Amino acid sequence: MDATTKKCPMCAEEIKVEARVCRHCNARFDVATKGYCSRDHQMVEADEIGKCPICQGELMDTHLVSTLIEEKKLPPARPVQRPRKSSGRRTGWMIGIGVILVGACFMTIKFMLPAVTTFLETQMTRPAVSPRPTSTPRPTRTPTALPVEVDFTSIHEYPLDREVNIIGQIVLPDRVHQDDDCGVFLRNPTKYHESITIFLYIPVAGNTPLPNQMARLPDQYSPQDFEVRLDNGGFVGNYATVSITGSICETTDGEIAVCNISKIEAAPSSGTVENPETPIPTKEEAIPASAGTAEGRILWNGQGVPDVTVKLCTDYGLLGGCKTTEYKAMTDKDGRYTIVGLPVGEYYFITKLPDQEKELWWLGMRVTVAAGERVTVRDMSISKSDLELSAPGDNTTVTTTAPTLEWESYPDAAFYKVYVVNNETYETVVMFEKVSEPRFVFKNPLAPGKYYWSIQAYNVDGIEISGSGSYYFVVAP
Repeated sequence: MDATTKKCPMCAEEIKVEARVCRHCNARFDVATKGYCSRDHQMVEADEIGKCPICQGELMDTHLVSTLIEEKKLPPARPVQRPRKSSGRRTGWMIGIGVILVGACFMTIKFMLPAVTTFLETQMTRPAVSPRPTSTPRPTRTPTALPVEVDFTSIHEYPLDREVNIIGQIVLPDRVHQDDDCGVFLRNPTKYHESITIFLYIPVAGNTPLPNQMARLPDQYSPQDFEVRLDNGGFVGNYATVSITGSICETTDGEIAVCNISKIEAAPSSGTVENPETPIPTKEEAIPASAGTAEGRILWNGQGVPDVTVKLCTDYGLLGGCKTTEYKAMTDKDGRYTIVGLPVGEYYFITKLPDQEKELWWLGMRVTVAAGERVTVRDMSISKSDLELSAPGDNTTVTTTAPTLEWESYPDAAFYKVYVVNNETYETVVMFEKVSEPRFVFKNPLAPGKYYWSIQAYNVDGIEISGSGSYYFVVAP
Protein backbone atom coordinates (compact mmCIF):
# COMPACT_ATOMS: atom_id res chain seq x y z
CA MET A 1 0.00 0.00 0.00
CA ASP A 2 1.48 3.40 -1.03
CA ALA A 3 0.63 7.03 -0.24
CA THR A 4 -2.18 7.01 -2.83
CA THR A 5 -4.13 4.20 -1.15
CA LYS A 6 -5.54 3.27 2.23
CA LYS A 7 -6.96 0.16 3.87
CA CYS A 8 -10.66 0.21 4.71
CA PRO A 9 -11.00 -0.54 8.49
CA MET A 10 -14.38 -2.18 7.91
CA CYS A 11 -13.50 -4.75 5.20
CA ALA A 12 -9.63 -4.52 5.08
CA GLU A 13 -9.71 -3.90 1.31
CA GLU A 14 -7.26 -1.43 -0.27
CA ILE A 15 -8.96 1.65 -1.78
CA LYS A 16 -7.90 5.07 -3.04
CA VAL A 17 -6.87 7.52 -0.34
CA GLU A 18 -9.28 10.17 -1.69
CA ALA A 19 -12.25 7.73 -1.72
CA ARG A 20 -15.19 8.91 0.38
CA VAL A 21 -17.06 5.61 -0.02
CA CYS A 22 -15.52 2.10 0.06
CA ARG A 23 -16.61 0.36 -3.11
CA HIS A 24 -16.37 -3.03 -1.33
CA CYS A 25 -18.44 -2.48 1.84
CA ASN A 26 -19.90 1.06 1.36
CA ALA A 27 -18.13 2.37 4.46
CA ARG A 28 -18.00 6.18 4.35
CA PHE A 29 -15.04 8.45 5.05
CA ASP A 30 -14.47 12.13 5.75
CA VAL A 31 -11.55 13.22 3.50
CA ALA A 32 -9.77 16.51 4.20
CA THR A 33 -6.62 18.17 2.87
CA LYS A 34 -4.08 19.15 5.53
CA GLY A 35 -0.79 20.95 5.23
CA TYR A 36 1.85 22.93 7.14
CA CYS A 37 1.46 26.72 7.41
CA SER A 38 4.89 28.32 7.66
CA ARG A 39 3.37 31.53 9.01
CA ASP A 40 1.37 29.97 11.86
CA HIS A 41 3.87 27.09 12.35
CA GLN A 42 1.24 24.39 12.59
CA MET A 43 -0.59 21.73 10.59
CA VAL A 44 -4.02 23.00 9.54
CA GLU A 45 -6.90 21.82 7.39
CA ALA A 46 -6.97 23.66 4.06
CA ASP A 47 -9.94 25.82 3.19
CA GLU A 48 -12.01 25.45 0.02
CA ILE A 49 -9.29 27.08 -2.15
CA GLY A 50 -6.43 25.08 -0.61
CA LYS A 51 -5.04 27.86 1.64
CA CYS A 52 -4.50 28.29 5.36
CA PRO A 53 -7.88 29.17 6.95
CA ILE A 54 -6.11 31.34 9.57
CA CYS A 55 -3.80 33.59 7.52
CA GLN A 56 -4.79 32.69 3.95
CA GLY A 57 -1.18 31.75 3.26
CA GLU A 58 0.07 28.93 1.06
CA LEU A 59 0.31 25.47 2.63
CA MET A 60 3.25 23.12 2.24
CA ASP A 61 3.44 19.37 2.49
CA THR A 62 -0.27 19.01 1.73
CA HIS A 63 -1.74 15.53 2.05
CA LEU A 64 -5.13 13.88 2.36
CA VAL A 65 -6.40 12.72 5.76
CA SER A 66 -9.17 10.13 5.70
CA THR A 67 -11.41 9.44 8.74
CA LEU A 68 -14.03 6.71 8.97
CA ILE A 69 -17.54 8.05 9.57
CA GLU A 70 -19.28 5.79 12.11
CA GLU A 71 -22.84 4.83 11.22
CA LYS A 72 -25.51 6.01 13.66
CA LYS A 73 -26.83 3.23 15.86
CA LEU A 74 -30.55 2.49 15.81
CA PRO A 75 -32.47 3.24 19.04
CA PRO A 76 -33.23 0.17 21.17
CA ALA A 77 -36.45 -1.61 20.39
CA ARG A 78 -39.39 -0.72 22.63
CA PRO A 79 -40.51 -3.62 24.83
CA VAL A 80 -43.71 -5.32 23.85
CA GLN A 81 -46.49 -4.43 26.28
CA ARG A 82 -47.89 -7.47 28.02
CA PRO A 83 -51.63 -8.11 27.71
CA ARG A 84 -53.75 -7.20 30.67
CA LYS A 85 -54.87 -9.99 32.94
CA SER A 86 -58.54 -11.00 32.72
CA SER A 87 -60.66 -10.40 35.76
CA GLY A 88 -61.43 -13.32 38.10
CA ARG A 89 -65.13 -13.10 37.34
CA ARG A 90 -64.62 -13.63 33.61
CA THR A 91 -62.32 -16.57 34.29
CA GLY A 92 -64.97 -18.23 36.43
CA TRP A 93 -67.59 -17.97 33.70
CA MET A 94 -65.22 -19.53 31.14
CA ILE A 95 -64.46 -22.50 33.42
CA GLY A 96 -68.16 -23.12 34.04
CA ILE A 97 -69.05 -23.13 30.33
CA GLY A 98 -66.16 -25.55 29.66
CA VAL A 99 -67.43 -28.03 32.26
CA ILE A 100 -70.97 -28.02 30.77
CA LEU A 101 -69.64 -28.66 27.22
CA VAL A 102 -67.44 -31.57 28.36
CA GLY A 103 -70.42 -33.18 30.14
CA ALA A 104 -72.68 -32.87 27.11
CA CYS A 105 -70.08 -34.53 24.85
CA PHE A 106 -69.69 -37.45 27.33
CA MET A 107 -73.44 -38.11 27.46
CA THR A 108 -73.77 -37.98 23.66
CA ILE A 109 -71.00 -40.54 23.12
CA LYS A 110 -72.41 -42.90 25.81
CA PHE A 111 -75.95 -43.17 24.37
CA MET A 112 -75.34 -42.67 20.59
CA LEU A 113 -72.25 -44.87 20.04
CA PRO A 114 -74.18 -48.27 19.85
CA ALA A 115 -76.65 -46.94 17.28
CA VAL A 116 -73.91 -45.49 15.12
CA THR A 117 -71.94 -48.78 15.19
CA THR A 118 -75.02 -50.83 14.08
CA PHE A 119 -75.71 -48.47 11.17
CA LEU A 120 -72.16 -48.64 9.86
CA GLU A 121 -72.14 -52.46 9.93
CA THR A 122 -75.23 -52.63 7.67
CA GLN A 123 -73.67 -50.46 4.94
CA MET A 124 -71.46 -51.72 2.08
CA THR A 125 -67.84 -50.87 2.43
CA ARG A 126 -66.93 -48.33 -0.22
CA PRO A 127 -63.46 -48.26 -1.75
CA ALA A 128 -61.24 -45.49 -0.48
CA VAL A 129 -60.58 -42.68 -2.93
CA SER A 130 -56.97 -41.53 -3.18
CA PRO A 131 -56.60 -37.80 -2.52
CA ARG A 132 -55.57 -35.66 -5.47
CA PRO A 133 -52.02 -34.44 -5.21
CA THR A 134 -51.59 -30.79 -4.26
CA SER A 135 -50.04 -28.75 -7.07
CA THR A 136 -46.79 -26.91 -6.26
CA PRO A 137 -47.16 -23.19 -6.94
CA ARG A 138 -44.70 -21.76 -9.49
CA PRO A 139 -42.30 -19.13 -8.21
CA THR A 140 -42.99 -15.58 -9.30
CA ARG A 141 -40.15 -14.05 -11.33
CA THR A 142 -39.03 -10.54 -10.45
CA PRO A 143 -38.24 -8.73 -13.70
CA THR A 144 -34.81 -7.02 -13.90
CA ALA A 145 -35.16 -3.31 -14.58
CA LEU A 146 -33.88 -2.37 -18.03
CA PRO A 147 -31.35 0.49 -18.34
CA VAL A 148 -33.13 3.83 -18.46
CA GLU A 149 -32.23 6.33 -21.18
CA VAL A 150 -30.82 9.52 -19.67
CA ASP A 151 -29.06 12.69 -20.78
CA PHE A 152 -26.68 15.06 -19.00
CA THR A 153 -29.57 16.70 -17.12
CA SER A 154 -31.95 13.84 -16.30
CA ILE A 155 -29.18 11.56 -14.97
CA HIS A 156 -29.21 13.62 -11.76
CA GLU A 157 -32.84 12.61 -11.13
CA TYR A 158 -32.04 8.91 -10.59
CA PRO A 159 -30.61 7.19 -7.49
CA LEU A 160 -27.16 5.66 -7.15
CA ASP A 161 -26.70 2.14 -8.60
CA ARG A 162 -29.47 2.69 -11.17
CA GLU A 163 -28.39 1.26 -14.52
CA VAL A 164 -28.58 3.89 -17.26
CA ASN A 165 -27.70 4.44 -20.90
CA ILE A 166 -26.22 7.77 -22.01
CA ILE A 167 -24.71 9.10 -25.26
CA GLY A 168 -21.73 11.46 -25.32
CA GLN A 169 -18.18 12.10 -26.51
CA ILE A 170 -15.33 10.40 -24.62
CA VAL A 171 -12.56 12.88 -23.76
CA LEU A 172 -9.16 12.10 -22.21
CA PRO A 173 -8.23 14.57 -19.41
CA ASP A 174 -4.76 16.07 -19.16
CA ARG A 175 -4.09 13.92 -16.08
CA VAL A 176 -5.50 10.52 -15.16
CA HIS A 177 -4.97 7.93 -12.42
CA GLN A 178 -5.29 4.31 -13.46
CA ASP A 179 -5.25 1.05 -11.49
CA ASP A 180 -8.08 -1.40 -12.18
CA ASP A 181 -10.11 1.39 -13.77
CA CYS A 182 -9.54 4.88 -15.16
CA GLY A 183 -11.67 8.01 -14.94
CA VAL A 184 -12.22 9.98 -18.16
CA PHE A 185 -14.84 12.49 -19.29
CA LEU A 186 -18.07 11.89 -21.19
CA ARG A 187 -18.98 15.23 -22.78
CA ASN A 188 -22.31 16.52 -24.07
CA PRO A 189 -21.86 16.65 -27.90
CA THR A 190 -23.94 19.85 -28.16
CA LYS A 191 -22.91 21.63 -24.95
CA TYR A 192 -19.21 21.12 -24.30
CA HIS A 193 -19.32 22.59 -20.79
CA GLU A 194 -21.61 19.74 -19.68
CA SER A 195 -19.71 16.57 -18.80
CA ILE A 196 -19.62 13.74 -16.30
CA THR A 197 -16.89 11.32 -15.26
CA ILE A 198 -17.04 7.70 -16.42
CA PHE A 199 -14.85 4.93 -15.01
CA LEU A 200 -13.57 2.48 -17.64
CA TYR A 201 -12.07 -0.91 -16.80
CA ILE A 202 -8.47 -1.35 -18.01
CA PRO A 203 -6.44 -4.57 -18.39
CA VAL A 204 -3.22 -5.51 -16.64
CA ALA A 205 -0.16 -3.81 -18.15
CA GLY A 206 0.85 -5.50 -21.39
CA ASN A 207 -2.56 -7.08 -22.06
CA THR A 208 -4.97 -6.19 -24.85
CA PRO A 209 -8.22 -4.65 -23.59
CA LEU A 210 -11.35 -6.79 -23.75
CA PRO A 211 -14.57 -5.44 -25.29
CA ASN A 212 -15.95 -2.50 -23.28
CA GLN A 213 -12.53 -1.73 -21.78
CA MET A 214 -9.94 1.03 -22.23
CA ALA A 215 -6.32 0.37 -23.24
CA ARG A 216 -3.82 1.10 -20.46
CA LEU A 217 -1.94 4.37 -21.04
CA PRO A 218 1.87 4.53 -20.96
CA ASP A 219 3.58 6.67 -18.31
CA GLN A 220 4.21 9.41 -20.87
CA TYR A 221 1.03 9.44 -22.94
CA SER A 222 -0.56 11.61 -25.59
CA PRO A 223 -4.19 11.82 -26.79
CA GLN A 224 -3.27 9.40 -29.61
CA ASP A 225 -2.68 6.66 -26.98
CA PHE A 226 -6.30 6.86 -25.81
CA GLU A 227 -8.12 3.78 -27.16
CA VAL A 228 -11.47 2.36 -26.04
CA ARG A 229 -12.63 -1.04 -27.29
CA LEU A 230 -16.30 -1.25 -28.26
CA ASP A 231 -18.70 -4.08 -27.52
CA ASN A 232 -18.27 -5.37 -31.10
CA GLY A 233 -14.46 -5.50 -30.78
CA GLY A 234 -13.63 -2.30 -32.70
CA PHE A 235 -11.63 0.61 -31.27
CA VAL A 236 -12.39 4.34 -31.00
CA GLY A 237 -10.31 7.23 -29.68
CA ASN A 238 -10.53 10.76 -28.29
CA TYR A 239 -13.73 12.73 -29.04
CA ALA A 240 -15.57 9.63 -30.37
CA THR A 241 -19.34 9.63 -29.83
CA VAL A 242 -20.42 6.50 -27.97
CA SER A 243 -23.38 5.00 -26.12
CA ILE A 244 -22.45 3.98 -22.56
CA THR A 245 -24.41 1.51 -20.40
CA GLY A 246 -23.47 1.44 -16.70
CA SER A 247 -24.53 2.24 -13.14
CA ILE A 248 -24.81 5.67 -11.54
CA CYS A 249 -22.13 6.26 -8.89
CA GLU A 250 -20.22 9.17 -7.35
CA THR A 251 -16.69 10.53 -7.60
CA THR A 252 -14.64 11.22 -4.48
CA ASP A 253 -15.89 14.82 -4.76
CA GLY A 254 -19.49 13.59 -4.54
CA GLU A 255 -20.32 14.35 -8.17
CA ILE A 256 -22.45 12.10 -10.39
CA ALA A 257 -20.48 9.58 -12.48
CA VAL A 258 -21.04 6.30 -14.35
CA CYS A 259 -19.17 3.14 -13.33
CA ASN A 260 -19.50 -0.66 -13.72
CA ILE A 261 -19.80 -0.07 -17.46
CA SER A 262 -21.10 -3.19 -19.23
CA LYS A 263 -21.46 -1.97 -22.81
CA ILE A 264 -19.84 0.66 -25.05
CA GLU A 265 -21.23 1.08 -28.56
CA ALA A 266 -20.57 3.57 -31.34
CA ALA A 267 -23.30 6.21 -31.63
CA PRO A 268 -24.15 8.52 -34.53
CA SER A 269 -22.51 11.93 -34.35
CA SER A 270 -23.96 15.21 -35.59
CA GLY A 271 -20.59 16.11 -37.09
CA THR A 272 -16.88 15.37 -36.98
CA VAL A 273 -15.05 17.14 -34.17
CA GLU A 274 -11.27 16.97 -34.21
CA ASN A 275 -9.59 18.13 -30.99
CA PRO A 276 -11.46 21.48 -30.67
CA GLU A 277 -9.37 24.19 -28.98
CA THR A 278 -12.42 26.25 -28.02
CA PRO A 279 -16.03 25.21 -27.38
CA ILE A 280 -18.53 25.64 -30.20
CA PRO A 281 -21.53 27.47 -28.69
CA THR A 282 -25.02 26.50 -29.78
CA LYS A 283 -27.51 29.12 -30.81
CA GLU A 284 -28.94 29.50 -27.30
CA GLU A 285 -25.40 29.71 -25.86
CA ALA A 286 -24.12 32.44 -28.18
CA ILE A 287 -21.55 34.67 -26.47
CA PRO A 288 -23.10 38.06 -25.61
CA ALA A 289 -21.76 41.20 -27.25
CA SER A 290 -21.03 42.66 -23.79
CA ALA A 291 -18.46 39.93 -23.01
CA GLY A 292 -14.96 40.93 -21.91
CA THR A 293 -11.37 40.21 -22.99
CA ALA A 294 -8.34 39.04 -21.00
CA GLU A 295 -4.73 39.52 -22.09
CA GLY A 296 -1.33 38.99 -20.52
CA ARG A 297 2.16 37.51 -20.88
CA ILE A 298 3.85 34.29 -19.82
CA LEU A 299 7.54 34.50 -18.83
CA TRP A 300 10.27 32.04 -17.96
CA ASN A 301 13.53 33.32 -16.50
CA GLY A 302 12.50 36.82 -17.55
CA GLN A 303 11.83 35.94 -21.23
CA GLY A 304 8.55 35.45 -23.08
CA VAL A 305 7.61 31.80 -23.67
CA PRO A 306 5.86 30.81 -26.94
CA ASP A 307 3.30 28.01 -27.44
CA VAL A 308 2.06 27.99 -23.84
CA THR A 309 -1.64 27.13 -23.51
CA VAL A 310 -3.48 29.58 -21.25
CA LYS A 311 -6.89 28.48 -20.03
CA LEU A 312 -9.67 30.22 -18.08
CA CYS A 313 -12.71 28.49 -16.57
CA THR A 314 -15.16 29.27 -13.75
CA ASP A 315 -14.89 25.87 -12.03
CA TYR A 316 -11.72 23.81 -11.71
CA GLY A 317 -10.93 20.60 -9.83
CA LEU A 318 -7.62 18.86 -9.15
CA LEU A 319 -9.19 15.56 -10.24
CA GLY A 320 -10.53 16.37 -13.67
CA GLY A 321 -9.51 19.93 -14.52
CA CYS A 322 -12.06 22.42 -15.87
CA LYS A 323 -15.65 21.39 -15.17
CA THR A 324 -17.24 24.27 -17.08
CA THR A 325 -16.59 25.90 -20.45
CA GLU A 326 -12.88 26.36 -21.19
CA TYR A 327 -11.68 29.57 -22.84
CA LYS A 328 -8.21 29.06 -24.33
CA ALA A 329 -5.45 30.87 -26.13
CA MET A 330 -1.83 30.09 -27.02
CA THR A 331 1.06 32.49 -26.47
CA ASP A 332 2.92 34.00 -29.43
CA LYS A 333 6.71 34.20 -29.86
CA ASP A 334 6.89 36.95 -27.21
CA GLY A 335 4.79 35.01 -24.70
CA ARG A 336 1.70 37.20 -25.16
CA TYR A 337 -1.88 35.89 -25.30
CA THR A 338 -5.40 37.30 -25.75
CA ILE A 339 -8.67 35.53 -24.85
CA VAL A 340 -11.80 37.16 -26.26
CA GLY A 341 -15.52 36.55 -25.78
CA LEU A 342 -15.39 35.97 -22.01
CA PRO A 343 -18.78 36.19 -20.28
CA VAL A 344 -18.86 38.29 -17.12
CA GLY A 345 -17.53 36.40 -14.10
CA GLU A 346 -14.52 35.23 -12.10
CA TYR A 347 -12.16 32.66 -13.63
CA TYR A 348 -9.46 30.25 -12.52
CA PHE A 349 -6.09 30.64 -14.28
CA ILE A 350 -4.37 27.56 -15.76
CA THR A 351 -1.25 27.15 -17.92
CA LYS A 352 0.35 24.22 -19.70
CA LEU A 353 3.80 24.19 -21.31
CA PRO A 354 4.14 22.34 -24.63
CA ASP A 355 6.76 19.90 -23.26
CA GLN A 356 5.12 19.21 -19.89
CA GLU A 357 2.64 16.41 -19.20
CA LYS A 358 0.55 18.16 -16.56
CA GLU A 359 -1.13 21.55 -16.61
CA LEU A 360 -0.57 24.00 -13.75
CA TRP A 361 -3.44 25.47 -11.75
CA TRP A 362 -2.32 28.79 -10.26
CA LEU A 363 -3.79 28.43 -6.76
CA GLY A 364 -5.22 31.71 -5.52
CA MET A 365 -4.90 33.38 -8.93
CA ARG A 366 -8.29 34.68 -10.15
CA VAL A 367 -9.20 36.76 -13.20
CA THR A 368 -12.34 38.92 -12.91
CA VAL A 369 -14.00 39.90 -16.19
CA ALA A 370 -16.51 42.77 -16.44
CA ALA A 371 -18.94 43.46 -19.28
CA GLY A 372 -17.26 45.06 -22.32
CA GLU A 373 -13.91 45.56 -20.54
CA ARG A 374 -10.36 44.50 -21.43
CA VAL A 375 -8.59 42.95 -18.44
CA THR A 376 -4.77 42.95 -18.32
CA VAL A 377 -3.58 39.96 -16.33
CA ARG A 378 -0.28 40.41 -14.48
CA ASP A 379 2.77 38.77 -16.06
CA MET A 380 3.08 35.16 -14.94
CA SER A 381 6.55 33.66 -14.44
CA ILE A 382 6.34 29.92 -14.94
CA SER A 383 8.67 27.22 -13.67
CA LYS A 384 9.73 24.17 -15.61
CA SER A 385 9.89 20.70 -14.07
CA ASP A 386 13.08 19.40 -15.68
CA LEU A 387 15.52 19.56 -12.77
CA GLU A 388 17.16 16.12 -12.43
CA LEU A 389 17.87 14.47 -9.06
CA SER A 390 20.98 12.26 -8.74
CA ALA A 391 21.65 10.67 -5.35
CA PRO A 392 20.46 8.84 -3.44
CA GLY A 393 18.51 7.17 -6.26
CA ASP A 394 14.77 6.81 -6.10
CA ASN A 395 13.56 4.09 -3.69
CA THR A 396 17.07 3.24 -2.48
CA THR A 397 18.30 2.42 1.03
CA VAL A 398 21.13 4.34 2.71
CA THR A 399 23.17 3.09 5.66
CA THR A 400 24.11 6.50 7.03
CA THR A 401 21.87 8.75 9.12
CA ALA A 402 23.32 11.86 7.43
CA PRO A 403 23.23 11.15 3.67
CA THR A 404 24.26 13.70 1.05
CA LEU A 405 21.59 14.78 -1.45
CA GLU A 406 22.86 15.58 -4.95
CA TRP A 407 21.24 16.83 -8.16
CA GLU A 408 22.25 18.09 -11.60
CA SER A 409 23.38 21.72 -11.81
CA TYR A 410 20.66 23.78 -13.50
CA PRO A 411 21.54 26.51 -16.09
CA ASP A 412 21.05 30.09 -14.82
CA ALA A 413 20.31 28.84 -11.29
CA ALA A 414 21.71 31.23 -8.64
CA PHE A 415 20.60 29.06 -5.71
CA TYR A 416 18.41 26.09 -4.77
CA LYS A 417 15.92 25.23 -2.04
CA VAL A 418 15.78 21.79 -0.43
CA TYR A 419 12.61 20.16 0.87
CA VAL A 420 12.63 16.84 2.84
CA VAL A 421 9.68 15.12 4.54
CA ASN A 422 9.37 11.99 6.68
CA ASN A 423 7.01 9.88 4.60
CA GLU A 424 5.74 7.94 7.63
CA THR A 425 5.05 10.78 10.08
CA TYR A 426 4.60 13.60 7.51
CA GLU A 427 7.04 15.68 9.56
CA THR A 428 8.95 18.26 7.53
CA VAL A 429 12.65 17.60 8.16
CA VAL A 430 14.07 20.34 5.88
CA MET A 431 11.84 23.31 5.06
CA PHE A 432 13.06 24.88 1.78
CA GLU A 433 16.59 25.43 3.03
CA LYS A 434 18.66 27.59 0.67
CA VAL A 435 21.95 26.28 -0.77
CA SER A 436 24.20 27.64 -3.52
CA GLU A 437 25.65 24.31 -4.73
CA PRO A 438 23.77 21.30 -6.17
CA ARG A 439 24.24 19.21 -3.02
CA PHE A 440 22.98 19.14 0.55
CA VAL A 441 24.35 17.46 3.70
CA PHE A 442 22.07 16.86 6.67
CA LYS A 443 23.27 18.68 9.79
CA ASN A 444 21.22 16.50 12.15
CA PRO A 445 21.05 12.70 11.93
CA LEU A 446 17.88 11.18 10.49
CA ALA A 447 15.85 8.58 12.34
CA PRO A 448 15.35 5.23 10.59
CA GLY A 449 12.44 5.38 8.18
CA LYS A 450 11.32 6.44 4.70
CA TYR A 451 11.79 10.00 3.36
CA TYR A 452 11.07 11.89 0.16
CA TRP A 453 12.84 15.00 -1.13
CA SER A 454 12.66 17.56 -3.93
CA ILE A 455 14.63 20.59 -5.16
CA GLN A 456 13.66 23.98 -6.61
CA ALA A 457 16.00 26.19 -8.66
CA TYR A 458 15.89 30.05 -8.60
CA ASN A 459 17.53 32.75 -10.74
CA VAL A 460 19.36 35.84 -9.47
CA ASP A 461 16.07 37.71 -9.07
CA GLY A 462 14.74 35.03 -6.73
CA ILE A 463 12.22 33.72 -9.28
CA GLU A 464 11.72 29.97 -9.45
CA ILE A 465 12.77 28.63 -12.85
CA SER A 466 12.62 24.86 -12.36
CA GLY A 467 11.62 22.13 -9.95
CA SER A 468 12.22 18.42 -9.62
CA GLY A 469 9.95 15.52 -8.97
CA SER A 470 10.18 13.63 -5.67
CA TYR A 471 12.68 10.88 -4.87
CA TYR A 472 12.28 8.44 -1.98
CA PHE A 473 15.03 6.91 0.17
CA VAL A 474 15.06 4.70 3.27
CA VAL A 475 17.38 5.18 6.24
CA ALA A 476 18.24 1.67 7.47
CA PRO A 477 17.87 1.03 11.23
